[in-house]
Amino acid sequence: MSRTSTVPKRLQPMLATLRDAPFEDPGWIFEDKFDGFRMVAEIRSGKVALYSRNGKANTG
Repeated sequence: MSRTSTVPKRLQPMLATLRDAPFEDPGWIFEDKFDGFRMVAEIRSGKVALYSRNGKANTG
């Protein structure tokens, strides 16, 4: 039996927002950003592609 994917065609990383105190909520998922670029990684047909938050390919 096959299933149709519910993953959107394009994912966009969250934008960081400076706050005075940490935000905590069990209904949210958080990402750490230490330094560098926010990227979305995609694996399709065994090949990896990296995309910026603007959708630009950064693979290579």
